[in-house]
Amino acid sequence: MNIFFFRTNWALLLYMLYEPMWEQTLYCFMSEKSIPRYFKENRIHHYVLRQNEFHDNLFRRIYGRIIDEFNYWNFVRTIRNIQPKHCFGDDDSLLSKPFIDDDFCVVEDGLANYTPWNIEHLQNIGLIGHGCKYKAMGFDPIIKKVLLSGAFQLPNEMIKKAILIDVRKKWQEKSLNEQKKIMAVFQTSEEELASYKSDYVVLTQNFDAYNIQSGESEFSRYEKILKNYPYGKVLIKPHPASRFDYSKNFPDYCTVRQGLPFELLELYNDYNVLISINSTAAFTVPGTKQIDLYDMEGNLQKRFEISPKNRVSAREISALVPPVQKKPLTVKQILQNIYYLLLRKIMWHIK
Repeated sequence: MNIFFFRTNWALLLYMLYEPMWEQTLYCFMSEKSIPRYFKENRIHHYVLRQNEFHDNLFRRIYGRIIDEFNYWNFVRTIRNIQPKHCFGDDDSLLSKPFIDDDFCVVEDGLANYTPWNIEHLQNIGLIGHGCKYKAMGFDPIIKKVLLSGAFQLPNEMIKKAILIDVRKKWQEKSLNEQKKIMAVFQTSEEELASYKSDYVVLTQNFDAYNIQSGESEFSRYEKILKNYPYGKVLIKPHPASRFDYSKNFPDYCTVRQGLPFELLELYNDYNVLISINSTAAFTVPGTKQIDLYDMEGNLQKRFEISPKNRVSAREISALVPPVQKKPLTVKQILQNIYYLLLRKIMWHIK
């Protein structure tokens, strides 16, 4: 049985392109809001960790969280009893940690996650717990398989682990019915995807969710960037978690419906210029294109000419990824780290 641990829509799409029997997989989600409607309507097996986090009443929310933790321990015991099983997905979440072994196949995420700075950062955030030596994103020696699109240069640590798939080729190999099913998972259609025609696309980020210092607001930053391209001719692709209303603030530009994976858009459109601050979705699908990367103040930092023979490496964009400012340590974070330490020793069996 295959088990997939969800992190991003891109990883989910990559897995479904790779695995012919993706509908027979058990999918594991941290939150209810991440579950595709298609999974519910077609009874695709799935598990949700946080089922009781949206109560308005504080007592019910705390009680629900306790219930979720007991369910988590029961979930781990249940999955460990499934034999044979093959695990795919992200390797830095509560759900996936108990099942990390040499058969676990990590699925590619955005290019920024493969920069040396980010690998170190992932080892020191609450999700894993301070002091954890496990190297996430498939860098740890215990991981032997990493599913990658091959759109960027492989880090040295990944060369022997990489399972490379050509996204465009895999999509073309799918039957029309299979393509429709995958599009249904992301609540879209061929007609909608093909409607977003443009030579230029700006890929935004959800900076309002992070403690990142900048002299520019979300509006002024992108207003400054858009002035470098033909007025009204740039397609705006919002980040899935962004709360900024681009269609309202930039009414003369076409804005992609939020939640639609850019990688699916690229399969149906030939975008020539991709514009971004640090959205690494620009690098996920192989092809020939120009990628303009800007800094947080809206200034052009670097222009890449990408082709199948000229791929970018994660180190080349390291300086362009703005570091997140550390937040003051709270009592909640301290208790969380103690809990994760307990999990590492008792359940995860990783250092």
